[in-house]
Amino acid sequence: MPIKNSAAIEKEQKGFHTRFLSEEAKQQLTNDFKQAKKRLIFLDYDGTLTPYAKHPLMAKPGEKLLLLLKCLSDNLNNDVIIISGRGKATLQEWLGLPDIALAAEHGAWIKEKHCGWKLSGSFASDWKPKIRLILQQYTDRLPGSFIEEKDFSIVWHYRTANEKLCLTTKTDLLHTIAADAKAMDIEILQGNTVIEVRAAGANKGIAGIYWIEKKQPDFILAVGDDITDEDLFFVLPETAYSIKVGTSPSFARYHLSENQQPAVIELLEELAKS
Repeated sequence: MPIKNSAAIEKEQKGFHTRFLSEEAKQQLTNDFKQAKKRLIFLDYDGTLTPYAKHPLMAKPGEKLLLLLKCLSDNLNNDVIIISGRGKATLQEWLGLPDIALAAEHGAWIKEKHCGWKLSGSFASDWKPKIRLILQQYTDRLPGSFIEEKDFSIVWHYRTANEKLCLTTKTDLLHTIAADAKAMDIEILQGNTVIEVRAAGANKGIAGIYWIEKKQPDFILAVGDDITDEDLFFVLPETAYSIKVGTSPSFARYHLSENQQPAVIELLEELAKS
Protein backbone atom coordinates (compact mmCIF):
# COMPACT_ATOMS: atom_id res chain seq x y z
CA MET A 1 0.00 0.00 0.00
CA PRO A 2 1.47 3.40 -0.97
CA ILE A 3 2.46 5.78 1.82
CA LYS A 4 0.25 8.87 1.92
CA ASN A 5 1.87 12.29 2.10
CA SER A 6 0.72 14.93 4.57
CA ALA A 7 -1.48 16.70 2.00
CA ALA A 8 -3.33 13.47 1.18
CA ILE A 9 -3.82 12.67 4.86
CA GLU A 10 -5.16 16.18 5.54
CA LYS A 11 -7.56 15.91 2.61
CA GLU A 12 -8.86 12.56 3.83
CA GLN A 13 -9.31 13.85 7.37
CA LYS A 14 -11.40 16.76 6.12
CA GLY A 15 -13.92 14.24 4.87
CA PHE A 16 -16.72 15.05 2.50
CA HIS A 17 -17.82 18.67 2.06
CA THR A 18 -19.57 18.48 -1.29
CA ARG A 19 -22.09 21.23 -2.03
CA PHE A 20 -24.80 21.54 -4.63
CA LEU A 21 -23.76 23.03 -7.97
CA SER A 22 -25.74 26.25 -7.76
CA GLU A 23 -26.28 28.66 -10.64
CA GLU A 24 -23.70 30.96 -9.06
CA ALA A 25 -21.10 28.16 -8.88
CA LYS A 26 -21.93 27.11 -12.43
CA GLN A 27 -21.39 30.68 -13.63
CA GLN A 28 -18.02 30.84 -11.87
CA LEU A 29 -17.05 27.53 -13.48
CA THR A 30 -17.99 28.88 -16.91
CA ASN A 31 -16.07 32.11 -16.36
CA ASP A 32 -12.93 30.25 -15.25
CA PHE A 33 -13.27 27.95 -18.24
CA LYS A 34 -13.40 30.89 -20.65
CA GLN A 35 -10.30 32.50 -19.13
CA ALA A 36 -8.21 29.31 -19.11
CA LYS A 37 -5.86 28.34 -21.94
CA LYS A 38 -5.00 24.74 -21.01
CA ARG A 39 -8.09 22.81 -19.94
CA LEU A 40 -8.48 19.20 -18.86
CA ILE A 41 -11.98 17.73 -19.00
CA PHE A 42 -12.36 14.30 -17.36
CA LEU A 43 -15.70 12.64 -18.09
CA ASP A 44 -17.06 9.35 -16.84
CA TYR A 45 -19.39 7.60 -19.29
CA ASP A 46 -22.19 5.47 -17.79
CA GLY A 47 -24.43 7.51 -15.49
CA THR A 48 -22.61 10.71 -16.44
CA LEU A 49 -22.63 11.21 -20.19
CA THR A 50 -25.47 8.76 -20.66
CA PRO A 51 -28.14 7.24 -18.40
CA TYR A 52 -27.69 3.69 -17.15
CA ALA A 53 -29.15 1.02 -19.40
CA LYS A 54 -30.52 -2.41 -18.50
CA HIS A 55 -27.59 -4.02 -20.31
CA PRO A 56 -24.13 -2.46 -20.89
CA LEU A 57 -24.41 -2.86 -24.66
CA MET A 58 -27.59 -0.79 -24.71
CA ALA A 59 -25.78 2.40 -23.64
CA LYS A 60 -24.15 3.18 -26.99
CA PRO A 61 -23.78 6.95 -27.53
CA GLY A 62 -26.12 8.75 -29.88
CA GLU A 63 -25.18 11.20 -32.60
CA LYS A 64 -26.00 14.20 -30.40
CA LEU A 65 -23.52 13.15 -27.71
CA LEU A 66 -20.80 12.36 -30.24
CA LEU A 67 -21.23 15.77 -31.87
CA LEU A 68 -20.99 17.45 -28.47
CA LEU A 69 -17.77 15.61 -27.61
CA LYS A 70 -16.33 16.45 -31.02
CA CYS A 71 -17.19 20.12 -30.54
CA LEU A 72 -15.43 20.17 -27.17
CA SER A 73 -12.38 18.32 -28.44
CA ASP A 74 -12.07 20.46 -31.60
CA ASN A 75 -11.14 23.40 -29.34
CA LEU A 76 -7.34 23.34 -29.19
CA ASN A 77 -7.43 24.66 -25.61
CA ASN A 78 -9.31 21.55 -24.46
CA ASP A 79 -8.07 18.06 -23.68
CA VAL A 80 -11.12 15.81 -23.33
CA ILE A 81 -10.58 12.47 -21.59
CA ILE A 82 -13.31 9.85 -21.30
CA ILE A 83 -12.32 7.90 -18.21
CA SER A 84 -14.50 4.83 -17.75
CA GLY A 85 -14.71 1.36 -16.31
CA ARG A 86 -15.55 0.06 -19.76
CA GLY A 87 -13.11 -2.10 -21.69
CA LYS A 88 -10.85 -0.50 -24.24
CA ALA A 89 -12.50 -2.21 -27.24
CA THR A 90 -15.90 -0.72 -26.36
CA LEU A 91 -14.52 2.75 -25.70
CA GLN A 92 -12.57 2.65 -28.96
CA GLU A 93 -15.62 1.58 -30.95
CA TRP A 94 -18.08 3.98 -29.32
CA LEU A 95 -15.97 7.04 -28.51
CA GLY A 96 -12.82 6.72 -30.57
CA LEU A 97 -12.87 10.25 -31.97
CA PRO A 98 -9.45 11.47 -33.20
CA ASP A 99 -9.07 14.32 -30.72
CA ILE A 100 -10.41 12.57 -27.61
CA ALA A 101 -8.22 10.70 -25.12
CA LEU A 102 -9.52 7.57 -23.44
CA ALA A 103 -8.91 5.70 -20.20
CA ALA A 104 -10.40 2.21 -19.99
CA GLU A 105 -10.91 -0.15 -17.06
CA HIS A 106 -10.76 2.78 -14.62
CA GLY A 107 -7.35 3.86 -15.91
CA ALA A 108 -5.54 0.55 -16.34
CA TRP A 109 -5.42 1.30 -20.06
CA ILE A 110 -4.83 4.81 -21.42
CA LYS A 111 -4.92 6.15 -24.94
CA GLU A 112 -3.70 9.63 -25.77
CA LYS A 113 -4.98 11.49 -28.78
CA HIS A 114 -3.80 10.01 -32.10
CA CYS A 115 -1.95 7.24 -30.23
CA GLY A 116 -2.47 3.57 -29.44
CA TRP A 117 -3.39 1.96 -26.13
CA LYS A 118 -0.83 1.44 -23.37
CA LEU A 119 -0.93 0.19 -19.81
CA SER A 120 -0.64 2.75 -17.04
CA GLY A 121 1.11 0.23 -14.77
CA SER A 122 1.69 -3.43 -14.06
CA PHE A 123 -1.49 -5.25 -13.04
CA ALA A 124 -2.02 -8.89 -12.14
CA SER A 125 -4.68 -11.03 -13.81
CA ASP A 126 -3.84 -14.50 -12.46
CA TRP A 127 -6.65 -14.13 -9.90
CA LYS A 128 -9.35 -14.05 -12.57
CA PRO A 129 -10.05 -17.82 -12.99
CA LYS A 130 -10.86 -18.27 -9.30
CA ILE A 131 -13.02 -15.14 -9.12
CA ARG A 132 -14.76 -16.02 -12.38
CA LEU A 133 -15.71 -19.42 -10.93
CA ILE A 134 -17.15 -17.80 -7.79
CA LEU A 135 -19.12 -15.24 -9.79
CA GLN A 136 -20.50 -17.95 -12.04
CA GLN A 137 -21.82 -19.82 -9.02
CA TYR A 138 -23.72 -16.74 -7.88
CA THR A 139 -24.91 -16.00 -11.41
CA ASP A 140 -26.46 -19.45 -11.46
CA ARG A 141 -28.21 -18.64 -8.18
CA LEU A 142 -29.65 -15.31 -9.32
CA PRO A 143 -31.63 -15.31 -12.60
CA GLY A 144 -31.12 -12.09 -14.53
CA SER A 145 -27.55 -11.54 -13.32
CA PHE A 146 -24.60 -11.91 -15.67
CA ILE A 147 -20.82 -11.57 -15.84
CA GLU A 148 -18.80 -9.06 -17.87
CA GLU A 149 -15.09 -9.77 -18.15
CA LYS A 150 -12.31 -7.32 -19.06
CA ASP A 151 -8.51 -7.54 -19.08
CA PHE A 152 -7.99 -6.65 -15.43
CA SER A 153 -11.46 -6.80 -13.93
CA ILE A 154 -14.60 -8.91 -13.79
CA VAL A 155 -18.01 -7.36 -13.22
CA TRP A 156 -21.12 -9.05 -11.85
CA HIS A 157 -24.27 -7.24 -13.04
CA TYR A 158 -27.62 -7.66 -11.31
CA ARG A 159 -29.65 -4.70 -12.64
CA THR A 160 -32.37 -6.87 -14.17
CA ALA A 161 -32.48 -9.50 -11.38
CA ASN A 162 -35.21 -9.88 -8.75
CA GLU A 163 -34.70 -7.07 -6.22
CA LYS A 164 -35.53 -9.16 -3.15
CA LEU A 165 -33.21 -11.97 -4.13
CA CYS A 166 -30.41 -9.50 -4.97
CA LEU A 167 -29.86 -8.34 -1.41
CA THR A 168 -29.14 -11.76 0.07
CA THR A 169 -27.21 -13.02 -2.94
CA LYS A 170 -24.90 -10.02 -3.28
CA THR A 171 -24.24 -9.99 0.49
CA ASP A 172 -23.18 -13.63 0.34
CA LEU A 173 -21.07 -12.95 -2.74
CA LEU A 174 -19.24 -10.03 -1.15
CA HIS A 175 -18.51 -12.12 1.94
CA THR A 176 -17.14 -14.98 -0.17
CA ILE A 177 -14.85 -12.80 -2.27
CA ALA A 178 -13.67 -10.67 0.65
CA ALA A 179 -12.13 -13.73 2.25
CA ASP A 180 -9.67 -13.97 -0.66
CA ALA A 181 -9.24 -10.31 -1.58
CA LYS A 182 -6.14 -9.48 0.45
CA ALA A 183 -4.19 -12.60 -0.53
CA MET A 184 -5.06 -12.15 -4.22
CA ASP A 185 -4.20 -8.41 -4.39
CA ILE A 186 -7.59 -7.42 -5.74
CA GLU A 187 -10.13 -4.71 -4.96
CA ILE A 188 -13.89 -5.16 -4.63
CA LEU A 189 -16.17 -2.31 -5.65
CA GLN A 190 -19.93 -1.95 -5.24
CA GLY A 191 -21.20 0.21 -8.07
CA ASN A 192 -24.62 0.99 -9.46
CA THR A 193 -26.22 -2.50 -9.42
CA VAL A 194 -22.84 -4.10 -10.06
CA ILE A 195 -20.06 -5.69 -8.06
CA GLU A 196 -16.69 -5.29 -9.69
CA VAL A 197 -13.50 -7.16 -8.83
CA ARG A 198 -10.40 -5.51 -10.24
CA ALA A 199 -6.63 -5.70 -10.00
CA ALA A 200 -5.31 -3.57 -7.16
CA GLY A 201 -3.90 -0.23 -8.26
CA ALA A 202 -5.96 0.15 -11.42
CA ASN A 203 -8.01 3.26 -10.71
CA LYS A 204 -9.08 6.58 -12.16
CA GLY A 205 -6.76 8.51 -9.86
CA ILE A 206 -3.73 7.00 -11.60
CA ALA A 207 -5.05 8.09 -14.98
CA GLY A 208 -5.90 11.55 -13.67
CA ILE A 209 -2.41 12.13 -12.31
CA TYR A 210 -0.93 10.98 -15.61
CA TRP A 211 -2.73 13.65 -17.63
CA ILE A 212 -2.38 16.40 -15.03
CA GLU A 213 1.39 15.95 -14.88
CA LYS A 214 1.65 15.72 -18.65
CA LYS A 215 -0.56 18.68 -19.55
CA GLN A 216 -0.04 21.05 -16.58
CA PRO A 217 -3.51 22.57 -17.05
CA ASP A 218 -4.82 25.85 -15.64
CA PHE A 219 -8.40 24.51 -15.54
CA ILE A 220 -9.71 21.05 -14.63
CA LEU A 221 -13.27 19.75 -14.84
CA ALA A 222 -14.07 16.20 -13.70
CA VAL A 223 -17.56 14.71 -13.69
CA GLY A 224 -18.60 11.25 -12.50
CA ASP A 225 -21.36 9.44 -10.65
CA ASP A 226 -19.85 6.26 -9.24
CA ILE A 227 -17.63 5.19 -6.36
CA THR A 228 -14.83 4.59 -8.87
CA ASP A 229 -14.80 8.32 -9.64
CA GLU A 230 -13.80 9.05 -6.06
CA ASP A 231 -10.25 7.93 -6.86
CA LEU A 232 -10.08 10.73 -9.42
CA PHE A 233 -11.79 13.34 -7.27
CA PHE A 234 -9.38 12.61 -4.43
CA VAL A 235 -6.20 13.37 -6.41
CA LEU A 236 -7.44 16.59 -8.02
CA PRO A 237 -6.14 19.96 -6.80
CA GLU A 238 -8.55 22.05 -4.74
CA THR A 239 -8.97 24.49 -7.62
CA ALA A 240 -10.44 21.77 -9.87
CA TYR A 241 -14.15 21.71 -10.61
CA SER A 242 -15.14 18.18 -9.64
CA ILE A 243 -18.82 17.26 -9.87
CA LYS A 244 -20.52 14.17 -8.47
CA VAL A 245 -23.80 13.13 -10.11
CA GLY A 246 -25.60 11.93 -7.00
CA THR A 247 -25.79 12.93 -3.36
CA SER A 248 -23.80 10.15 -1.67
CA PRO A 249 -20.68 11.26 0.25
CA SER A 250 -17.97 12.33 -2.17
CA PHE A 251 -14.58 14.00 -2.47
CA ALA A 252 -16.03 16.05 -5.32
CA ARG A 253 -16.28 19.80 -4.85
CA TYR A 254 -19.89 19.93 -6.08
CA HIS A 255 -22.76 17.54 -6.63
CA LEU A 256 -25.91 17.20 -8.67
CA SER A 257 -28.85 15.06 -7.61
CA GLU A 258 -29.23 11.53 -9.03
CA ASN A 259 -31.86 12.57 -11.57
CA GLN A 260 -29.78 15.45 -12.92
CA GLN A 261 -27.63 13.50 -15.39
CA PRO A 262 -29.09 15.64 -18.24
CA ALA A 263 -27.65 18.69 -16.45
CA VAL A 264 -24.17 17.36 -17.22
CA ILE A 265 -24.94 17.51 -20.92
CA GLU A 266 -26.38 21.01 -20.55
CA LEU A 267 -23.21 22.17 -18.81
CA LEU A 268 -20.96 20.66 -21.49
CA GLU A 269 -23.09 22.23 -24.22
CA GLU A 270 -22.64 25.62 -22.59
CA LEU A 271 -18.88 25.13 -22.34
CA ALA A 272 -18.71 23.98 -25.95
CA LYS A 273 -20.16 27.33 -27.01
CA SER A 274 -17.55 29.28 -25.03
